[in-house]
Amino acid sequence: MSKTPAVTPIKANNQDTYCISNITIKDVTINNLKGSLFYDNNIKYRVDDFTIDNAVIMLDESAVSYESIIAFQAGGSKAFAIKNSTVYGNDNNKSKYFFRYASNGRLDRLGYDTTTDIQSWTYTNNTFYNVLKSNGQWGNGQNGQKYMAYYVDNNIWYNCGDSNQSILSRLGFGRIATTYTSFTLNTFFNGDQDNSVKETLETDALKTNPGFADAANGDFTLDKTSDQYANATGDPRWIIYDIQTALTVGSNGSATVSPTEAAAGTTVTVKTTSAKAKYVPIVTATDKDGNQITVTASKAYNASDKTAEFTIVVPVGGIKTIDVQFEEQPVPSSAAIEVEVPANLGAMDGTNGPTDLALFLDSYLQNSANPAYIKLTLQGGANYIISKPLTIMSAIQILGSDANNPATIDATALGANPFVKIQSEDEATPAMPNDLEFYTTIYNVEFKNFKLTGLKGQVFYANKQKYLIPYFTVD
Repeated sequence: MSKTPAVTPIKANNQDTYCISNITIKDVTINNLKGSLFYDNNIKYRVDDFTIDNAVIMLDESAVSYESIIAFQAGGSKAFAIKNSTVYGNDNNKSKYFFRYASNGRLDRLGYDTTTDIQSWTYTNNTFYNVLKSNGQWGNGQNGQKYMAYYVDNNIWYNCGDSNQSILSRLGFGRIATTYTSFTLNTFFNGDQDNSVKETLETDALKTNPGFADAANGDFTLDKTSDQYANATGDPRWIIYDIQTALTVGSNGSATVSPTEAAAGTTVTVKTTSAKAKYVPIVTATDKDGNQITVTASKAYNASDKTAEFTIVVPVGGIKTIDVQFEEQPVPSSAAIEVEVPANLGAMDGTNGPTDLALFLDSYLQNSANPAYIKLTLQGGANYIISKPLTIMSAIQILGSDANNPATIDATALGANPFVKIQSEDEATPAMPNDLEFYTTIYNVEFKNFKLTGLKGQVFYANKQKYLIPYFTVD
């Protein structure tokens, strides 16, 4: 902190005291920390809320400054919390204190009211490895104060001190007198042995070895057979859940999930492929307790390639189920396609020549699989070809731009196939509403101001589908 604070001080315990609402260290990885993580520069700062969240802090081999990882020499914090984090060091030059402040850090000496205010320390879901010396303290300066609150749950302490000391009691400088406490599901290991017998403040400590994957190299992934894994304790990033086994897929499509294993907070992606365009994917997921969790459609269903993508953020405790079903629905309409068709795009592969109308339309349908309607405007006097039928589920207009100089479409390559056809039920279910009991309505089909040559099949083929077309115009 600055030696010359910018804020105006208040008087607390007859001393200038500089008030700061919060300090937050979040979503960071810090490697080879040689000094303190925080130092108040021996200026009396009063911090309302000091939080470390989702952090990985690796301590260097050198001795930590001021013997403390968090060093208040003159001030203190009303509320300190560390959660979802990992702090680890080595066997040499460990710190004496994790959080240290002198007597000025007491609630009353910071200017708070001890009859109404609470000074709290919260340690939740953290992994600590090789952090403090044998006589190290996790908090000091608050010996037996009744206004203190300690919320210490789901942590793993491994080789942090020695087998003769209690970690929990060292949170309160040897004595905890408050009734505001929670000590549950913590792990206390030292020298590869359970040391919870020293923790008289807790009755449900976990006693199995967490079985870190490679602690020497900073990998604290839990053994899946450990109690810590079963109870989701320690830093959540080291609990790797099996995602693949949660996935179930119904009929009429397929799905994959990636990655197949992931820690809490990781985003996994579910990719679906429908058997037919009319089968729309529906994805739901639940947490370990069977409660619904959020599934986000990261890539909307595309009826053209029949694919979609969904994302899920893995909660603490993992994912119990990912259920993928494919429901038969009308293929959703997208924006209309209204475009002037250039005359010399060839087969849409960079070659010159008359534009292939079917391939040109396909290039638009990739991003608009079921447009509300299609309007293709042809250049006056231009020559076009068509290699396959124009397959539609919506209104279509093919219009030459010049009635006195019509465009020409060579349909020779169609063979016996039709010029335009309705998409079949096997390919997709139409999206238009039923205006009559058994019919689906396409508002209009219009062919105007062009010549169609070489056609052997139908100009328009309903493909054995029940469609009603109020306005069918050839002009």
